[in-house]
Amino acid sequence: MKNLLIGLVLISYLGAMGYVLRGGDIEEPIQAALAGEMFCVAEQKICQVVLSNTLGNSEKYQKIGAAIKSLPSDWKVNIDLTGNGGSIDTVIYFYNIIEDSAAEITTNVVGPVYSAHAMLAMLGKTVHFGADTFLMIHQPAIYDPAKGEYQVLEVACKLSKGTDRGQSLTEKCLQNMYYNSLMFNKMFDKKIKPYMTSRELDRYYKGYDVYINGDEMTRRMI
Repeated sequence: MKNLLIGLVLISYLGAMGYVLRGGDIEEPIQAALAGEMFCVAEQKICQVVLSNTLGNSEKYQKIGAAIKSLPSDWKVNIDLTGNGGSIDTVIYFYNIIEDSAAEITTNVVGPVYSAHAMLAMLGKTVHFGADTFLMIHQPAIYDPAKGEYQVLEVACKLSKGTDRGQSLTEKCLQNMYYNSLMFNKMFDKKIKPYMTSRELDRYYKGYDVYINGDEMTRRMI
């Protein structure tokens, strides 16, 4: 009875979030404005998320993140990935969501994944690479290999004019990028760095793009 009540509450919650849960069929979200795509099958206790093209800012994925975080341990979430990267904020956001969720979360690499998509692919509790896939991993755009440290690209911060609460927006830009880099490094060191070779890491820290075949990464993660 307790599990039934939990299931009914969860189904009501996901329905309110815009996801259709009906019988054994997968149906599209009611709210077409949702960033990305998420489909759930209540009877099978499984959800499918598709993140392709370019990852937008993390605000666009709040509803999907909230739904994933709310799922109990007997639910499964499959996140299909292929794309050219995007916002590092979104990668950090999904890192926290996946770490906090009790659900069984698998990231499926279904095509080439570049940059932020490659980082996101490595965050699943289980990671699966499809045939003929690869990752392209590189530093976030705020990294300056010449100085060997995280810096805001000068052009980006100079675009921030004026002040906010008595502080220059340029300085706020610097602070934001600095703290993003701290969170990113924590995530990278835990989820990605252990599966890269010393040569790959050397090239990564020098600002190169590092390509790793999906089959090779699967072998390393066993």
